[in-house]
Amino acid sequence: MKHPLIATLLICSLVATAQAKPLPTLVTTAAQTIGSLKVKQYGHGKTALILIPGLGCGDWVWADLVRDLQNDYRLYTVTLPGFDGTPTITTPYLGQVLTSLKLLIRQEKLRHPVIIGHSLGGYVALRLAEEAPNLPGSLIIIDALPIFPPAVPGETPAQRQAMAQNFTTSRQPQSL
Repeated sequence: MKHPLIATLLICSLVATAQAKPLPTLVTTAAQTIGSLKVKQYGHGKTALILIPGLGCGDWVWADLVRDLQNDYRLYTVTLPGFDGTPTITTPYLGQVLTSLKLLIRQEKLRHPVIIGHSLGGYVALRLAEEAPNLPGSLIIIDALPIFPPAVPGETPAQRQAMAQNFTTSRQPQSL
């Protein structure tokens, strides 16, 4: 895509305007549980997209995006454990979510799916790319760590780079 910033802003606006309404009904596959994730599939396109919501949301947050893309893409919406009526899981939470996401990609035989994640979903997508770089294709991250808006007006790129470096070196790796 020539203008990734425009695409990101478009997706952000779609997420921001999404209503808590049911996703469009498509007869592709029934909702299923894969590991700790509740997963629904929509569309029949060649390219697969996995949509991961943020904290406090279910797959309904992606309703408008699913409606707009379902004719051209195969979309997998996930609901994270403990949200939107799904059962909670024991720790390590992120480890189990990542294992489930890897299982989804392998079980559905998805070849480098595009992962779109908002907030916690964006962080999960980044962790997946870090820990299993051969599984996802492109990532679209909406409002997730470790990218922060400038905390101080006039913050320089060098200061932001130092902050990012500090974040990555201070994080304790978790085993899956």
